[in-house]
Amino acid sequence: MSFKGVLVKAVAIEEKLKADLAKVATDVDGAVVKLEADAPEIEAVADAVVPGASTYVNLGLTLLEGVADVLDKGDAAAEQNLKNAGLDEALIAAVKAQIANIKKLV
Repeated sequence: MSFKGVLVKAVAIEEKLKADLAKVATDVDGAVVKLEADAPEIEAVADAVVPGASTYVNLGLTLLEGVADVLDKGDAAAEQNLKNAGLDEALIAAVKAQIANIKKLV
């Protein structure tokens, strides 16, 4: 195979890959919409297995977002206030490490 043939093949593979990625992105968007639509049923199943599970998950997410917000917008004093309130330093460090990911979710 010539150098030109290798380039042509590489371009064809790249174009197929782009098309496949676009399809995957569309499929993911559709799945997210489906999951959002099915959320009440999913929560009901979770609650049937562990009573109150959906409430605990939602409460946990709300707390996580709140702590992340305090750490993101606050200063060292805000972090110290969380420690003084009894939050574990390792937990605070874990939340700080995930602030960027949490912002993507909310």
